[in-house]
Amino acid sequence: MVEEIILDLLLLFYCLFVLKEDNVKLKGIQISKVRAIANTIPRRKILFFLILPLCVMLLLFLHGNRNILSIYIYTAVSLLVVFHALWLSVTQNNKYRALSFLFVTTIIVGRIVYPSILLHDIFVVLAVVWLGPFLTSFRFFTIKLFIAISIIWFCYDIFYVWATTGYQLVSNTTNTLGFPLSLVVGNTTLGLADLFFVSLLLSILKGFTYKVFAIVALTGSDLVLAYYVYHVQFLRVFPLLVLWVPLGLFVVLLEHRAHSKHMNRGLIAPDS
Repeated sequence: MVEEIILDLLLLFYCLFVLKEDNVKLKGIQISKVRAIANTIPRRKILFFLILPLCVMLLLFLHGNRNILSIYIYTAVSLLVVFHALWLSVTQNNKYRALSFLFVTTIIVGRIVYPSILLHDIFVVLAVVWLGPFLTSFRFFTIKLFIAISIIWFCYDIFYVWATTGYQLVSNTTNTLGFPLSLVVGNTTLGLADLFFVSLLLSILKGFTYKVFAIVALTGSDLVLAYYVYHVQFLRVFPLLVLWVPLGLFVVLLEHRAHSKHMNRGLIAPDS
């Protein structure tokens, strides 16, 4: 249980990191203009360019050379880390940009030259933590779209972990390559898809109270699940999004309902 508790503490740190990223206000960027340009791009093209990298990775997992797969995964995650630094430093001065890219370069090169669990986890967090705040800042992810994607995620995790050997294939392959697609603490892991869901959930929520409620729900449920799995030997792998998606949607709909009630009250004029 020690590894599970440490991983849960890392999850809590990750959630706080998402909140910090979500509070970054990039002055000097006219979000509305960027959003207007994005809205002119056909959704099919956006969907195509989002799915294409995943399809390429899937083909490499199934039929590709392991060296090519390793280079592809490392390059893709490294680009996410670089884009993270670019996103945060785009409105900053040159000194800040230089320090940001020096730090990023150190992490990327260090992950190759001195591979360790600590550097790997930092690498993974920097690659994923900013995606939710970034996407929601341009309103690419509305509540309806988030709900739709969450339902797809829910079904995907059941299919990926329980209904097929996909989880075992990816886990065994990435462990062989020395690059697990997850946060790692000993033999306990937390996948990139789970981290991405957390980032989106905390970014789609507007109220601080609901964000805290979501963090408590996610970290608490993960700890309870870890305790249960630890004591039930036949259940060694559980698709975490099967638990997190309903909890996340509950918090999102709870906030949406509270906001709707508040708006309705504002529209009702007092009797004169």
